[in-house]
Amino acid sequence: MCFCVLSLVPVGYGQTDRVSQLKGPDSDARRSAAEALAQTPGEADKPYQFVWLTGEQGRARAGVIVPTTGGIRIKDGAVVGTPDGRVWDLSTPTGFQSFALYVHGKMWAVVFSTGNSGDETTWQTSVFIPISTKIDAQNVSSGGSEVATQKVKGKVKGWLTIAPDGQGRTKLTLLPVEGFYGATGTVVTSISGAGKRNEVTTITGTVLGFLNGKLTLGLEGTNETGQHVTYALPEFENAVNRFGDNVYRGLVLPIDNFGFAKIKSDSYERQDLRAKCISFADGSVDRVLAKTMPLPPKECEQVLGWMRDSRLSTLYDGQPKQ
Repeated sequence: MCFCVLSLVPVGYGQTDRVSQLKGPDSDARRSAAEALAQTPGEADKPYQFVWLTGEQGRARAGVIVPTTGGIRIKDGAVVGTPDGRVWDLSTPTGFQSFALYVHGKMWAVVFSTGNSGDETTWQTSVFIPISTKIDAQNVSSGGSEVATQKVKGKVKGWLTIAPDGQGRTKLTLLPVEGFYGATGTVVTSISGAGKRNEVTTITGTVLGFLNGKLTLGLEGTNETGQHVTYALPEFENAVNRFGDNVYRGLVLPIDNFGFAKIKSDSYERQDLRAKCISFADGSVDRVLAKTMPLPPKECEQVLGWMRDSRLSTLYDGQPKQ
C-alpha cells in the first residue's frame, strides 16, 4: 500500500470523534460546531457550517463541517465558494482535496448513522492516502436444493483519510465522497443443484451506504440480463488497515439497492453537468439581469439553486432550442 500524503496539512491526531468536543477546551467553538447541525446554509454569524455530501435528509447521511472564515459560504448543494469568486465542488475528489488545502485542514468529516443529532461520528480530514486494493473473495450460500458459490475478482482504487480508532490510535477510514472511489472486475456466481449454471456480473463502479450503522463501501455492477446489482463490502476498512496485505478477502454481500439514494440518483450525466456549470456557482439573478455575468446554459438550473427563479425564464424564451 502506498502511504503517499497528497496534502501536507498536519493530521488531526488526538481529535475526538464528537462534534460537541470538536475544538477541545474552547467552549464557544464547541457550541458553534454543534449549532452547525441545525444551521441554515450560508448563515453568516456562525464559524462552522455543514455541507451534506451523501445520504438523505432525516436518515443516514454524511458530509463535512467547514469554516465560514474568509466569507466561505455554501453556494449550491456541495459547492462552496468565497466572495472573490473561488469555488470548490466538494462532491468531487479534486474539489474536496483542493478545498482541504485552502482551509489548512480545518475541515471535519461527519457521519450520521441514523440522521439524528447525537449519533454522529466526527474526525478531522486533512491527509489523503491513495489505495489500490485487490478483491479476491469467495462466498458460499445455500437455498433449498441449490448451492451458490460466488467468486469476486476485482480492484478498488481511491483515497482514504486518517481517523481516530476510539482506542487512542489512528486508522484508515472511508471519506464521505462517493466520487473518491472506483472499481472494476467481475462477480461469477456458480449455482449447483437442479442444473448447474453460471451468472456473471460486471463491476462498473462503487457506492457508499450504511451497514449496521457504519459507513460502508459497496460495488455496483450489471449482470448478463442488464439488471443493476449492488454488493456491500463490510470488512473493507479492516482489509486496508492490515499492513502488508493489500487484498480484500472478506464478505461480499449482495444487497438490493445498497447505497445512499442521493448517490445512486446522481448519474454520471449529472456529475458532468455539475462540472460544466461550476463556473456559474457564484452567480445570481441580479448579476445576470445587470449583464455583469453571462447567462448560464439553461440546463444548469438542475444543479444551481439560484437559477430556479422565474425572472430568468423569459431570458431563455428567445433562444433557439438545442
